[in-house]
Amino acid sequence: MSFSSSQVSNLKNVDGNVIVAPSKAFQHGIIKVSLSLLFFVATYLLVVATFLGLAFFSIVLCYAMLSQDVNFFTVFLGLGLIGLDLMVIYFLIKFIFQKNVVDRSEMIEINGDNEPMLFRFIKEITEETNTPFPKKIFLAPHVNAGVFYDSSFWSMFLPVQKNLQIGLGLVNSTNIMEFKAVLAHEFAHFSQKSMRFGSYVYYVNSIIYNMLYDNDGYNKTIQSWARIGGGFSFFARITVWIIIRIQWIMQRLYSVVNRNYMSLSRAMEFHADAMAAVVAGGNNLKTSLLKLEPAVLCYNKLLQFYDLWVNDCIKANNIYLNHRELIKRFALDNNIEWVNNDLAILDIERMNTIPRRVSIKDQWASHPDLKDRIQHLMLMNIVKTGDLSSAWGLFTNPAVLQKAMTAKVYERIEFENEPQTIDNVLFCERIDAYFAKQKFDVRYRGYFDAHDLFAFEPEKVVADITPASSDKGLDYLSKLLSRDILLLSKTILGLPADIMLLTDIIDQKYSIKTFDFDGNKLKVEEASNVRKVLVNALRENTYVLDDLDKVLFRFFYSKALTKGSSHFLISNYQEYIETVNQTSQDNQLIEDMYQSINPFYSERLTVKQATGLNDRAKLREMELRKRIVSVRENQKYKHFLNGDVRVAFQSFLDEDRPYFEEGFVREEVFKLLVDALNAFQEVVRTHNYEIKNNYLNLQLSLFDN
Repeated sequence: MSFSSSQVSNLKNVDGNVIVAPSKAFQHGIIKVSLSLLFFVATYLLVVATFLGLAFFSIVLCYAMLSQDVNFFTVFLGLGLIGLDLMVIYFLIKFIFQKNVVDRSEMIEINGDNEPMLFRFIKEITEETNTPFPKKIFLAPHVNAGVFYDSSFWSMFLPVQKNLQIGLGLVNSTNIMEFKAVLAHEFAHFSQKSMRFGSYVYYVNSIIYNMLYDNDGYNKTIQSWARIGGGFSFFARITVWIIIRIQWIMQRLYSVVNRNYMSLSRAMEFHADAMAAVVAGGNNLKTSLLKLEPAVLCYNKLLQFYDLWVNDCIKANNIYLNHRELIKRFALDNNIEWVNNDLAILDIERMNTIPRRVSIKDQWASHPDLKDRIQHLMLMNIVKTGDLSSAWGLFTNPAVLQKAMTAKVYERIEFENEPQTIDNVLFCERIDAYFAKQKFDVRYRGYFDAHDLFAFEPEKVVADITPASSDKGLDYLSKLLSRDILLLSKTILGLPADIMLLTDIIDQKYSIKTFDFDGNKLKVEEASNVRKVLVNALRENTYVLDDLDKVLFRFFYSKALTKGSSHFLISNYQEYIETVNQTSQDNQLIEDMYQSINPFYSERLTVKQATGLNDRAKLREMELRKRIVSVRENQKYKHFLNGDVRVAFQSFLDEDRPYFEEGFVREEVFKLLVDALNAFQEVVRTHNYEIKNNYLNLQLSLFDN
């Protein structure tokens, strides 16, 4: 992506101070959001005024009727109309009485007495960004930093003091200058007058969410009104009908307000990046942004490990030492240097992501792409030097704090028995044993990590091979798995997703006018031609890897002939291909099952729709049940079925209740299904790995003396 002059932040020197002037995109965004908010307010007030008018009319009509004649019909009609209008009006204003309180259960509050260095550090940043010092400062366990506050309807009109939240996972992943850059970015947001628009949009979203989803108490009131009997249920049904129409209006307003705000939000991110670059250096913000993605990835993986180990009654002593170990292994796996006990990512290309050639700008994204943010920082070219030691150096006693936060993470977790607390050494032993079962022999240079051999008829491929063909050693394997081949094997992984995205663009599933291809902006009319290019590239690259797989097989087969184990090699290859095919079918079954239940959580369904969805999901579930029974009875899978897997399978098979029943989603039935799917997926994965690893090791063993 190339930046236009309207997108790049402007730097101005005012009285010796560098000021970041808003870009044109920023200014245009403010205008659009202002108009959107005015449109929302006008529409909302019109709806409220309409029902206030109807309520007044109902009261007048009721009074007129009762003045003429007091009987059951006039009293019933008057009360019904007034009740209908009042219920609708309450629906429209009930958000006023709601207060949003941020959950602090996983936070630790600190002050200047127990963390004086950190408080001085933050004070300096607030002065440089010209922002007020936070009301309170809290520490949280995750990899993030941000500003938060409790809010209510009246917060739109009254000044609110904001709190700072610092994730210790962020501290664990950055040096002092990078940490400063991240905090400067957060404080920079609140030096922007446009942040007020963010608050307004937040409250607009709260209003809409309250009307769309936060209606449990209101629904119970409607139901109680309907149960009074007589004709009151008629007025209750009309009320519900009106509310559904109001909700439809709110959904459309949400789209209008948020689409414009997200565009402004992206411009605000660029502006905050620019201010952070002025305060702490664009070079330091760049490296912090590059580090955050693997830091979050490793932190989430860490939580997954300990979540699994709860069943083994194992807990962490210090999750932040463990987090560092995972980051080290990430560096090793992705050929990233580990310099001065820190991750040294110099550019985004070093990240181990699946290469993608096609992208679109997500109009609902609140942040720009990482690549665009880094390019913006590089264009500014502000370099600053400073303290590059760990950000933990700002804290009085890091080890005590790390253990205290670790204990905080475990506060809500219940163990069946007294848990064993493991130190960093035992943690490393466990994860190394786990990762050892995810990788293949290093002599394959990672080629098979994400690639499975293509299926072919082995007898035909090796028909001309004789024992005399086996003069090559394992150094020939390294030549076959060249750097270009390894890059090709990685590139091919992203092509199916790119082709699918282009298909969606052609089918007009996105409201866009342009898309990016290999860094160039193209019109949507060109998507068809680009898809043809990528389909051809996928076909040609597949041919290359298919030919290579055959060359590899011939190479190992020629050696097997000299060892008298050629038939054994072929039979193992055939078993491997059968396993690959079965794994593909099993993974598709798992994906289909998740797709069949996803609408229960992602869509608003009528009773009729939910019932139909339940019937279709149960039909799909029958296939899953048959496959799980088959796996349990198959000796090949026996040693993969540990106690937890057996319990998950048996609990799922014993329960055959619908997912939706008597108007309610049965969460306990969903849990049994998800537990069974997770167990099934792990059995499929580990079985596939074992067969594949055995086959690949068999090939290498042919060269053992």
